[in-house]
Amino acid sequence: MPALPRALVTGLIDDAAVFPPAHLSLVAALNQHHTHRTGPYADLVGPLLLPPDMVEPAAQLWSGTGADTPLGLVVVSRPGGDLTALREAAETAVTDDRLDLRGVELGWRADWRNAGIDAPQIVLELPRGLEQALALTDAATAIAEAGPLDPRVLVKFRTGETPAWPWPDENELAEVLSGVVAMAVPVKLTGGLHHAIRGEHPLPDAPGVTAPQHGFLNILAAVAAAATGMPRPVLATWLTTRDAAPLVEALAALTPAAVSRVRGLFTAYGCCAVTDPIAGLLALGLLQEETSA
Repeated sequence: MPALPRALVTGLIDDAAVFPPAHLSLVAALNQHHTHRTGPYADLVGPLLLPPDMVEPAAQLWSGTGADTPLGLVVVSRPGGDLTALREAAETAVTDDRLDLRGVELGWRADWRNAGIDAPQIVLELPRGLEQALALTDAATAIAEAGPLDPRVLVKFRTGETPAWPWPDENELAEVLSGVVAMAVPVKLTGGLHHAIRGEHPLPDAPGVTAPQHGFLNILAAVAAAATGMPRPVLATWLTTRDAAPLVEALAALTPAAVSRVRGLFTAYGCCAVTDPIAGLLALGLLQEETSA
């Protein structure tokens, strides 16, 4: 297969090891994250995602991993979470030189601006249903109104199943991707993206059970198609493809400008086991054994 542009996957995978289904302890997650950040594929791995109550302990424990640089992290509050706790955790991360705050994530709500949260990025998790268009329009408005010193606003969409969140199929995901691209709102994804290619994969918390899961190469191809004006049915076709060859061929053919455009729109996704997608790329022969210079 042709090689993928390294920039297409650089910083693509945020480390969500403390979140389900991995549920690693903070100590284990910090040690594992340090290993990722110093390993041969460090350039693929983004910041560590932590809930507000783990931020201060993480600052105290990070040096115990042997790290000599601050911990890059994003503070994550699930929809309906305590925004006061989120704001205070962000303030802790900003003032502690052992930490490097990259952003915060919270569920979209109409009054999110009133929370007084200051961070390099504010990521608003999109709801489903009628409020989704309102949330996306609100995020687009915030981006349009932002001054040069204001935080950059992104949105987030959940691609994996949870007890309260049914798996979004290719048509729903295509609609979300089409919407964010059309409105020029960068998007992060989370949940279920352990595999490079769409398929029926085992559920980590249900032994012996498989279910459809999206592939991150499928999503990259769909975003690339959306960026060129392709309609939602075309995006859905890319999202359902289970053959790696056409996906890799399409992605390998992207120009540097197109790669930059795709990653400016699809900035990252959270994964609780970042070695899974890296192993998938290695199995397809799409990664070199060393990081790019």
